[in-house]
Amino acid sequence: MRHTVTVDGEPIECTPGEFAFLAAMSEQPGRFFIPAQRPAHLVTVYGVGYKMTAVG
Repeated sequence: MRHTVTVDGEPIECTPGEFAFLAAMSEQPGRFFIPAQRPAHLVTVYGVGYKMTAVG
């Protein structure tokens, strides 16, 4: 299965994790996705998807 999104008419291939993340965000535009009340960084894990890491 291909996971493709378009930006300014240009197709961009995504991993399944990236596609799921974008789909979840697009279903609720304007919503902030905040993890567990402490600052965190969203880190890309190549070939897997994303993970949250604590700051500091």
